[in-house]
This record gives sequence, C-alpha cells and structure tokens, in this order.
Amino acid sequence: MTSNSYKAIDMSPELDNQWKQEFTSAGVSSRSGALEESLIHINNAWNIIPEPKLMCGRVHITLLRIIEIYKLMEKYDEGIELADWVLEKSPMQEIDYPIFSVLKGTLLFDSGNKVEAYKCFDNAWVKAKSFGFKENQISYLKFYKEEKSKGIHT
Repeated sequence: MTSNSYKAIDMSPELDNQWKQEFTSAGVSSRSGALEESLIHINNAWNIIPEPKLMCGRVHITLLRIIEIYKLMEKYDEGIELADWVLEKSPMQEIDYPIFSVLKGTLLFDSGNKVEAYKCFDNAWVKAKSFGFKENQISYLKFYKEEKSKGIHT
C-alpha cells in the first residue's frame, strides 16, 4: 500500500485523550532528563494506539518519539531495530522512508558505525534530498555531504 491509498484511522476521543496524556508526559519527562520514565510513558502511548497501529494517525509521531528517547538513552540497537521495522512495514513509504532512514542513520552514527550511517543518509537523500533531515540533524547532513563529495562510498 502506498501513501497515495493510505487512509489513517482515528482513535475514539477517550483513547485519544489517554494517548495525549501519555505522549505529553513522555515529552515532559524527557525534557527533565527522566528518560526511563519518558520511555514508560511513550510505550504506554504506543500501547493505547489501536490495531492496525500503522494505520492510526498518531503512529508516526509516537514512533519518532520512541526512537528519539532510545537515542537519548543510548539504546542504539533498540532504536535501529524499531527504525528497521518502520522502514519495512510503513504504509506511508514516501513520507516515512526518508525520515526514519535518517533517524536510523543518526543512531548508527552515534553508535560509531559511520559507514552504515552514511548508507542510511544516502538512501534518504536519493529518495527525498534533504526532506528526511530535521533542523537538529544538520551535523549529520553535513557529514553525509562531506563524505559524498569524497566519492569513497560509491
């Protein structure tokens, strides 16, 4: 299924309110440095999302936050595994692929695997140029462009 035929499902107002509470709590906890607590809240938010989860309108930002928390906690393997799952399963490949490929690349880069990080950044760049890179990921984009200009990864 491509994003052209993708139709997000909504949660009931009750579930949506529960999700918002957990999602917000995850952000507050993360900003205060309580990362374990943040991970609990974001996992609760994930568990509130009804099946099929990948069809829910809240799933994209929930998955982004889970991976970002893993990154802050230096749980790189968990973040990479989740990013791989999204890259394989997402019904919105045109949007999700570059974003989650870059996010996976940042995890690989920060864990010391710059060769594989470059590959993720390159895959994202080929699909969508700089679209997958957020403002707080400019250093990764700079790394990618510098490595690409050297021509050693071709």
